Amino acid sequence: MIQKAVEMGVGILQPIITDHTQLININIERIHSSIIEAAEQCGILSIPECRNTLSLNELLRTWEPTRHMIFCDESSNNNNTLRILNKLKKSPLGVMIGPEGGFSDDERKKIQKCPFVTTISLGPRILRADTAAVSAFTAINMTLGDCLQNEKDS
Repeated sequence: MIQKAVEMGVGILQPIITDHTQLININIERIHSSIIEAAEQCGILSIPECRNTLSLNELLRTWEPTRHMIFCDESSNNNNTLRILNKLKKSPLGVMIGPEGGFSDDERKKIQKCPFVTTISLGPRILRADTAAVSAFTAINMTLGDCLQNEKDS
């Protein structure tokens, strides 16, 4: 998923721990190596940042409220993803992709209560995280342009 995110133009990677996260001790050095490899492969000059792991609660509590977050929710019944994305302001934003097993019901409720969150569906199938990332980033890049970069890179 790291390689695909970098290839699709992500400027910041923020690992989070959720109720269904299977790998809690994330190797940031390994992620950084994957970031550099993908950036070199794609000719990306600005190396994306990988931040230290946060809990979902900490991420939501510290999220910059002026920066929009797209929540990719496999349980969403909304089939108008492109129309929803077209209504958003073209500015740097975040994308939340769930772990294998998805988000718990409590996590979904917490996320959707946040005023900076817009929930989208990625279709009728449950996707692996790397496939979900590519699907989400493609939809966002097609509708909003390159909004996945860090503000300093935009």
